[in-house]
Amino acid sequence: MFFYCLISKLSATVTIAAYTGASTLIGAYCCGAILRHLDDCQRKLSTDNAPNNAILFTHVFEKYIKVVKEYIFVPFFFASIGFAVPFLDLWHGQELWQGVLYAVLMIFGKIITGVWIIIWTYASPCWKKAVAVNVLSTVPVYDANSFLSKEQTFRTDKSF
Repeated sequence: MFFYCLISKLSATVTIAAYTGASTLIGAYCCGAILRHLDDCQRKLSTDNAPNNAILFTHVFEKYIKVVKEYIFVPFFFASIGFAVPFLDLWHGQELWQGVLYAVLMIFGKIITGVWIIIWTYASPCWKKAVAVNVLSTVPVYDANSFLSKEQTFRTDKSF
């Protein structure tokens, strides 16, 4: 029964999105966001002491939909995206030089980002060690008996 409620909610949000002129993917996303929010609310309402017999969307999804999604929906999704690209139109003059320029800019941006990672990883190991030498020496240490009860413990050794 719960499975059919999920399917009807998905169908309703996709239909509403289609009638409003938006993409049907927006409707599917909204349905997933609503169901995830309902799962989170249901988890918060259930207590640790009470037996947890709640039916969650994630459980239903993993049991009934996950296998179908992985083997049928995912290949169709990627195929539909791939067929939506106008491949032959990309080889005309303006699209070609714009694509090459965009690719060069992307490569330049990745090099600029990667240079900082290389500098941080290899060129500054001494600086990292100097910063993280003794962080605990800046934390004040108090006498445990004056602040804490006997059930609580606190390190009073000032040797660190």
